Amino acid sequence: MKPKLFVPQPIPEAAVERIARRCKLTIYPHTDRPMPYKEMLAAVRDQEILYALGEIPYDKKVIDTAAKLKFIAAMHSSAKFVDKDAATRRGIPVSILPSRIARTTAEFTFALLMATAWRIPEADRFLRDGRWRQNQSMAFLGTRMFDKTLGIVGLGTIGTDVAIKARACRMRIIYNKRTQLSPAEEVSLGAEYRSLMDLFRESDFIVLTPALTKATKGMITAELIAMRKPSAILINVEGARGR
Repeated sequence: MKPKLFVPQPIPEAAVERIARRCKLTIYPHTDRPMPYKEMLAAVRDQEILYALGEIPYDKKVIDTAAKLKFIAAMHSSAKFVDKDAATRRGIPVSILPSRIARTTAEFTFALLMATAWRIPEADRFLRDGRWRQNQSMAFLGTRMFDKTLGIVGLGTIGTDVAIKARACRMRIIYNKRTQLSPAEEVSLGAEYRSLMDLFRESDFIVLTPALTKATKGMITAELIAMRKPSAILINVEGARGR
C-alpha cells in the first residue's frame, strides 16, 4: 500500500511522476492563490507524509491534525515555516534540502548582479515593446563589473561562492562577517575584510547573504544605506532585513 502524501501547491510534472511511483498523491492544484488554511486542515487529516514548500506554514495545528503523519519533507534549506518542535514532540522526522541549494542561490545572485549592472530586464522590455531605435551610444548606460568593488556581507557558503564567481570576472572583493577569515583564507579567496561601514562606503556592488535571525534582524540600517555610493547596486539575497 502506497503511503499518502500531501503537497500544498503545484510542483513540476517530473517531480509528480517520480513521487507518484511511490506515494498516493494529493496536490492543491491552484497556482493563483495559496491554499486556504481550513482546506489544508481538512486535506492533511489522513496524510502520512507532508511535502513542505513555498513557505506555506505547517504549524502545530496542521501537524497535530494529521493524525497518521509519519514524515515531513521540506523543499527548503531550513524550513522555518515548519513547526519542528511540534513534529519532534510526536516523533516525526523533518527533512530539508542539502547544502547544494546554496550553490544555485549563488548562481542566481550573480545573475542578479549582471542583470542589474547591465540593466538587462529594462532593455528586454524596451526591445519587446518595439521602442528600440538607433541610439546605442546613449541607451541603457550601465556599468561594467571588472575592476569594480564587490562587498559581500556574510561570507558563508553562498557568499563564498559569489566571491569565487566575482574573482573570475576580475572584481575586487571585500567582505564582512562575524569571524574574520585567516590571512591564508583571505589570500586564497582574494578577499579583504572591512567593517560594515567601510564596506558600504567602498563598494560598487553590495551583496547581503546572512540568514534572517535575531542577531541579523535590522543589521542593515538606513544610516548604512545612506553611506553607499549613489551608483552602488544592492542585492539582498537571504534575509538580512532593514529595520
